Amino acid sequence: MLSINEVTKVFPNGKKANDSISLQIESDQIVGLVGPNGAGKTTLIRQILGLLKPTTGTILVEGNDLVRMKDNYFGYVPQTPLVFQSHTIRELIQYTLKLKKVMDNKKAHNILNQLYSIFNINKWENMYGYQLSGGQLKIVMLVIAICQMPSILILDEPSNMLDVVTKKKLWQFLKESKMTVFLTSHDIKEISVLCDYIYFLQEGKIVFKGNKQEIPQVNQLPVTLKIKVKEKIPEELLNNFIISDSRDGLITIFSKDINEILILIGSLRRYTFEYLSLIAPDFDNAIELIMEEFYE
Repeated sequence: MLSINEVTKVFPNGKKANDSISLQIESDQIVGLVGPNGAGKTTLIRQILGLLKPTTGTILVEGNDLVRMKDNYFGYVPQTPLVFQSHTIRELIQYTLKLKKVMDNKKAHNILNQLYSIFNINKWENMYGYQLSGGQLKIVMLVIAICQMPSILILDEPSNMLDVVTKKKLWQFLKESKMTVFLTSHDIKEISVLCDYIYFLQEGKIVFKGNKQEIPQVNQLPVTLKIKVKEKIPEELLNNFIISDSRDGLITIFSKDINEILILIGSLRRYTFEYLSLIAPDFDNAIELIMEEFYE
C-alpha cells in the first residue's frame, strides 16, 4: 500500500535527518515508528505527506508517486494540535467535511456520530478552540482526520495529550475500525496495544524492526524460571545461570536459551517442587528493553 524505498533527507545545513530508510505499510495494518527525540520520525512523516521532498529514494502509494494521489488519501494528526480561534468545534468539523467533500457521505456521518459518542464531544462542540484543553483539541484533530475516511491515517504521537481513559477509548476505536494507520509514539503501552509491526529509528536509520512474534525472539530476551523446592539445590547446577534469590526461598533463574532451562528442570526432577513457573519473553518487555537502549 505504502512503500518507502531507500529514502534519505539531507537539509541545506548538511544535517542528515533520514538515512536510507525503507519500510512497508500494508492495508489494515497499524505500523509504529519508534525512536528518541531527534531521530527523524517527524521528518519522515513530512516526506510521506509531500511537505518535504526526499533528497534521494522514493515514496510510492499503491505503486504510484505521491503527486498522483487523491486529496483524501492521507489523514494527518500532528503532535501539537492547532488552536482555532474564530470557529466553534462544530463549525470546524462541518467545514472540514465540506472541504473534503464527504459532507453528504453516510459512512462519514456514521463515523462522526460514533466519535461524538465515544469522546462526549456534544458537551463542548459549541465552544471555541481557545476555550478547550490540549487534550480536547487533540480529540478534535483526530475526529477531523478520521472522518475524512483516508486510505492511510498518519498519527504523530496520537495520545500524548490525552488522559488515561480517553487514551483507552482511542486505542479501542483504532483497533476495531480496521483502518490503516502509521503512527509515532514514545508510549510503550500504546505501541504494544496498537501496533502490528514496528520500526525503530535512531539517528535517522532503521536499526530494528519486527512484529509482535519476532521482536522478543530477535532481541533474545531471557526466559525466566521461578522455582521453590524443599531441598537445597547444588550450586554447580546453577553456575551457568543468572540467579535471584528471594527471602521466602523462591529462586528466579534467567537464561536466553530455553533449552538450558528445560535441561535444568529435567535435572531437578528428583527434588520436591513447591512452586514452578516458566515465563517466556513477551512483547512489552522487548519493547521496553529496546527503547531503554535507544533512548540512552
